[in-house]
Amino acid sequence: MILINTDFPKELLHTTNKIYSGIHWSERKRIKNDFYWWVKSLNIKVCIDNTKSQALGIYFTFKKNAFDCDNCSFMGKMIIDSLVTIGIFKDDSPKYISSITYSSRKGSRNNLIFQIL
Repeated sequence: MILINTDFPKELLHTTNKIYSGIHWSERKRIKNDFYWWVKSLNIKVCIDNTKSQALGIYFTFKKNAFDCDNCSFMGKMIIDSLVTIGIFKDDSPKYISSITYSSRKGSRNNLIFQIL
């Protein structure tokens, strides 16, 4: 089931390396809030079976240079945290999310596909 298939805003392109380089906590909080409001604006209306753990696929396409797959993990974390906050998932613990698969490639636009496998 695909939850999200949409253009990905350029302003939300943040690598995991950028976060690990030591940006200020207030900047991380601002980025987290930006992700929350973007995910909320997508108006996702689905009913997830929260009685079993879900496997997720997060697929990024980048207009310019594709990020390394592991460099997409921060953006994936922000999206999942936002989906928890708006009530799509009950929690992001292993009880509810068993695995996450990332994909990253170059394409004609910045795009995100978020899927329950």
